[in-house]
Amino acid sequence: MNDLGLSLTIWLCIDLVLLIKRPFQRSETRIPLYLWSSAFASLFLSGLKKHYNMMYLQFTLYLLLLIVAAVCCLYAFSLLKKSGISGEVKELILKRHVLFLVAFSFANLDQAIE
Repeated sequence: MNDLGLSLTIWLCIDLVLLIKRPFQRSETRIPLYLWSSAFASLFLSGLKKHYNMMYLQFTLYLLLLIVAAVCCLYAFSLLKKSGISGEVKELILKRHVLFLVAFSFANLDQAIE
């Protein structure tokens, strides 16, 4: 998994919570933040990989992704338990997000173990 993909996936997890907390805010306003911070994080992590053992760093980053994903999904679930959103919409939002994260995690598991 490349560093840019990792950063963008972490932002996707955080965006789930922001989407639920502020459903009427346009997502286009957040995209530049995601892109610039992901590019900066990618450059920063590339510099770190030159000085540290890449295997442990890659595994740590992958673990960070899984922790952020789990926390964001649980927090989103707690936000969705409030009234005002139909059960079907809650289920669709969480199911789509969790399935994407599971698929992404399994697809990149071999790179995290290398």
